[in-house]
Amino acid sequence: MSQERQPAGVSLIDVTRRFGDVEAVKNVSFDIEAGEFVSLLGPSGCGKTTTLRMIAGFEYPDEGDITLDGKSIVATPPYRRDTSMVFQDYALFPHRSVAQNLAFGLRMRKIPKDEIRAKIETMLELVELPGLGDRKPDQLSGGQQQRVALGRALIVDPAVLLLDEPLGALDLQLRKQMQLELKRIHREIGITFIYVTHDQEEAITMSDRIAVMNQGSVEQIGPATEIYARPETAFVAEFIGDANVLLATVVAVGEKPTVTFAADTLTMEVARPARTFSERDVVSAVVRPENVSIGPDADSFDNVYDMEVSEVIFAGSYVRIHGLIGGSPLWLTTTVSDASRSNQVGSRVRVGWDAGDVVLVEWKS
Repeated sequence: MSQERQPAGVSLIDVTRRFGDVEAVKNVSFDIEAGEFVSLLGPSGCGKTTTLRMIAGFEYPDEGDITLDGKSIVATPPYRRDTSMVFQDYALFPHRSVAQNLAFGLRMRKIPKDEIRAKIETMLELVELPGLGDRKPDQLSGGQQQRVALGRALIVDPAVLLLDEPLGALDLQLRKQMQLELKRIHREIGITFIYVTHDQEEAITMSDRIAVMNQGSVEQIGPATEIYARPETAFVAEFIGDANVLLATVVAVGEKPTVTFAADTLTMEVARPARTFSERDVVSAVVRPENVSIGPDADSFDNVYDMEVSEVIFAGSYVRIHGLIGGSPLWLTTTVSDASRSNQVGSRVRVGWDAGDVVLVEWKS
């Protein structure tokens, strides 16, 4: 990282943004450390882009505060904030060359011409577009245009880079390639990245931490491994990866918590509640598919049941099996060989999982 590029921490403190009677962002608070790559992840309409635009200064919170390195920026106009933004639609000037697009922000800041030329060459190398400075945007591929948009945002040496679903317009393979490129660039320059996406794989691939948003609120923030293994809500469990989420009732607490499910006809031992529950609380019991054993080996686990297979879906490298346990639906992910040998529609199989692989979270209807 050059001496000009110094990362900055960002904090949102009880931030709320309303549009008429709609609360797009509701009392959101979280901290982003200097130099982190944090993704705001969630479905359309969850408030992630509005949150990003408030950090950029394009929207203003109705309540709360936003700080950059501990100093409030709510009253600071966008062009005076030490941030830069990359948009999904690239927003390049079509009549200007790549070099002219890159130079635009520097010229607005009245940087000397010699310094501008040097910065352009450095940036073309960073985004892997050397020798393409004279081309117009319509002479570039979608991935190359996105690299130009990224370079234009980075060339002004922001403390924080804001990215609003910048890979959404790219095809799958190019998107995967650009994910790796963004991670490489973040590692090389070291500034703070705040990234908006609805794609969980994208967030998991690139981020140091993920803030999962739903209906204007942050439901959980943490490293991808932590959010996946220990979801704090049923929404997070279902939105991040595959999950079996079973409606259950707590019947015992303490050292060996126990719940019932399938209309209270079956019992399950659990070991890792995400919070403290009381007896008779209605909860969601989360079991990840890869923690479920199927076939004869299932009998060695803490929780063992008979499942009736109702659907088998081939998905290339794995097979998804849908079945019923005591009337409760369950999705399993198994290898192709396991499914092709015996787990046919209508068959009955043994399934099991350990108490330590069950996570209890609050149930929401």
